[in-house]
Amino acid sequence: MIVEDNRADVYLLKRALNKAEMDFTTIVFEDGESAFRYIDRNPVPEAKPLPDLAILDLNVPRRDGSEVLAHIRRTPKWRHIPVVILSSSPTQVMLDRAAHADCYITKPCELNEFLGIGERIRDCVDASRMIRKQA
Repeated sequence: MIVEDNRADVYLLKRALNKAEMDFTTIVFEDGESAFRYIDRNPVPEAKPLPDLAILDLNVPRRDGSEVLAHIRRTPKWRHIPVVILSSSPTQVMLDRAAHADCYITKPCELNEFLGIGERIRDCVDASRMIRKQA
């Protein structure tokens, strides 16, 4: 699940995930309100599988990424899903606005750096799953 209003960033993010050899199918929301509706309409995971990962930009319209994160964390069937905040905001701003994410990545300005974030996302997801298994 990707919540991002910049289509170029979505494209680059998918390329980065492919480069990191992550197997995925994406559902993209261009605003937070659409993500809220999807979360609320998906109470039964057997009917429609839950995402394995949520990647959120903080600066999306109609409910920002921090609101989507809070909604994920307070929805019982969703709270186990790893959440990556991917934003142009500095890390401290991300931490202040979205304290319950699994990791925080500032969007790189350089193309090659952006394409390298897939490995960081994969490592974050793996670490998050390991921690949740131990809990």
